[in-house]
Order: sequence, then structure tokens, then C-alpha cells
Amino acid sequence: MRNLNIVTDQLPCSFMHSFCLLGTAVLFLFACRQGDTFQEGQLLGRWEITKAERNGRETEYLRRGYFIIEQSMMTINITGADEKGPYKMANNKLVMGGKNFELEVVKNDTLIVKYLAGPNSEFVFHMLKKKKEDVN
Repeated sequence: MRNLNIVTDQLPCSFMHSFCLLGTAVLFLFACRQGDTFQEGQLLGRWEITKAERNGRETEYLRRGYFIIEQSMMTINITGADEKGPYKMANNKLVMGGKNFELEVVKNDTLIVKYLAGPNSEFVFHMLKKKKEDVN
């Protein structure tokens, strides 16, 4: 009977030790994890701005804006006029000319982008992807 007590006394300690090690490993992985990386293929298509925020407040001004992202070219309309040019994608940013668009969320039909227009002007664009049959 005494040997049985030794085994049962060690079981909770061993279980707790394993649980603590597992918890520490999970925390370590989350702490070391870099931000999500997005693939260029996820971005291709026409994205229409459905909501825009300037310095944390919603603005109606950019509601009709859009991004058209093609293989090596991008067209944006956030000022009322089309701007077209080549872009590069690096570190979850789209860079076109002097404009840097930080990708915050990229899902099947949802794109959220942060854009710093100046030191006191931060925009967040919430966009939906247009279906191919709806484009034209």
C-alpha cells in the first residue's frame, strides 16, 4: 500500500511540471512570433474602401476610394484622382512611390490598410474585394 501512495503522490507533481513546461513553451512561441506575413497573390484585384478613418475618427471623404492591385502595378484613388505606378511588397507593406501602406488585415474579401500621410495624419482604410463579375 505504501508504494501505491508514492506513485500517486508523484503523479500530480509530474503532471504539473509537464503542464508548466508546456505553458512556458506556448508563451515563448507567442512572444517570439513575428507578425503575420501576407502573400502578394492575396492582394490582387480591385479593393473598394467601405470605411475610412483619419486619426481615429471615421471620415466620409474617402468612401469612394479604391485600390487596384495587379501583378506589378497598383492604381490607388484616395485623393479623388487615380495614381498608378509600380509597387513593391516587403515586411507587410505596399510601397508605391513615396507612399507606404501597412497591411494590417488581409483575408479573402477584406483588406485593412494603415497609411501615414504626414506626421499628424494617419488613415486606416477598410476595404472589400470586388468580385470579378462586378468589376467594370
